[in-house]
Amino acid sequence: MESLSCFYNKKVKSFLQNVYWKEEVLIRACLFFTR
Repeated sequence: MESLSCFYNKKVKSFLQNVYWKEEVLIRACLFFTR
């Protein structure tokens, strides 16, 4: 059970990092084009 939760946490973390990275890129692109 412990290893499963560990694996799940890794998945969630990497997913959140991907979402955050994409949002950051979108925001930077938006700022760049609206300047």
